[in-house]
Amino acid sequence: MDNHKDTPAAGQELDVLLENTVGELPPSEPLTREITPWRRAMNRVLVGLAFTCLTPNFYELNYILPTIGLILMLLGFRSLRRENSHFGAGYLLTVVRGVLLFPALILNATILRETVPVIADIQTALTALGVTATFLTTLCLWGGFRAVQRKAGLPPHAGSAAALALWDALLIVFAMIGAAGLAVWLMLAAYILILRSLFRLSKELDEAGYAIAAAPVRISDRALVIGLTAVLAAGIACGYLFFASYPMSWSAAEPAGQAGAETDRAALVSLGFPETVLDDLSSLDLDECRNAKRVVVSKNDYAVSEEGPKILRLVCVGVELTGDTPRWKLIHHFEWLKSPGYRGTEAIQFWPACSPERDCRLDSRFTGRVLCERNGTTLTAPYYSLGDVTYESSSPFFGARTQSDVFAEFSLPLGGQACRGYVSYTVAAGNSDCVIDSWGNYIYQRTPLSYPASIAAKDSASYWNGGPFAVIQNALQFYPGDENAQPFS
Repeated sequence: MDNHKDTPAAGQELDVLLENTVGELPPSEPLTREITPWRRAMNRVLVGLAFTCLTPNFYELNYILPTIGLILMLLGFRSLRRENSHFGAGYLLTVVRGVLLFPALILNATILRETVPVIADIQTALTALGVTATFLTTLCLWGGFRAVQRKAGLPPHAGSAAALALWDALLIVFAMIGAAGLAVWLMLAAYILILRSLFRLSKELDEAGYAIAAAPVRISDRALVIGLTAVLAAGIACGYLFFASYPMSWSAAEPAGQAGAETDRAALVSLGFPETVLDDLSSLDLDECRNAKRVVVSKNDYAVSEEGPKILRLVCVGVELTGDTPRWKLIHHFEWLKSPGYRGTEAIQFWPACSPERDCRLDSRFTGRVLCERNGTTLTAPYYSLGDVTYESSSPFFGARTQSDVFAEFSLPLGGQACRGYVSYTVAAGNSDCVIDSWGNYIYQRTPLSYPASIAAKDSASYWNGGPFAVIQNALQFYPGDENAQPFS
């Protein structure tokens, strides 16, 4: 008979022996490094610092990376905030930076910066405060490293953190003086070296066995990131939906009711005036065309995409008015034959037919309106703005320059049908050999994916480089001295 049997007591002794033995074995180094609160928190802070500075200016990375970087810094400093007063201050400053950054990112999805001057001033102030908070955060990082080194029994030597604060100060100075070229590359190289040194400093403390207990939180990191992302996404979506187009004063259009209107219309039609354009004229503009002598018309249809149908019709009408001095009323009319699918801001840029050398001068102010159909009713509205606009122009032909032109700025309703409108003005042609040369360049928004959101009248640089806006150039050109004047454009 075999007397060697397992007993409950023997089993318990074996369990105790295994537990004590395994408990004495140190966990593997990769696992230790992965779960160390100090290493996780400081890596988030340093990677966040890298993202907030190294921001390539394409694919909106100059907005995406700083936002990710700030969230990483927030998570890192949140874990370290009770380690010492410096890290606690760094956490508060990072919160302040988030409070300043998020509204600015949401405002970028609106055109309020372009249409409300005080908004642009507020955003400039927010940017200045954010830059100040960033500089102070680097000082807190420097003080926090030195405090941790003292606590770990190491001599304070956080020169790389001090260099980062100096680098931030130099960056502010360079931005103010507009430094470029070699200075920018040297600053970039210095920043990379400073970050490399900061990572080594963090690793040194980790290898010295410095440990922290992450500060307790009520909201997990995951929930915090999801919540911040949701708030930002909702704010940007609301900006695009409600504040990315001009507020227009739409009202039901009243039919022209002045005496003799039908007779005047018939006379203009007999001269070749297009009825579709005539129907859209206000009573005042129709009255100015009374007893016209001649009518010159140019009509063109355009596609807004390379393979798409022609859906935008531009008609230019020149009406010779009665009087002792030769005067022409020039009308630029547009009509969307089909909706392009998105409505943001649109504009018509005018190069009026005015040439002092040929005695052709502007003889009236610009007038006009926009119209559309909705639920069987014709709606009309004045232009959001109709007058001179100063803007930065950039083209492959003339380069960058500041200039001023007349713009008609407006937004059309997304649900409107047969959207159309016109602008008119009058010139006096005192010389028989002058040329009527009136340009009305139609600027439309071809994509809603424009960040920051801009307006058609001030984003001329994008007309030529595939940006969110495109321009269709259209003109009425003819010799008024010819008895049978015909457009030659």
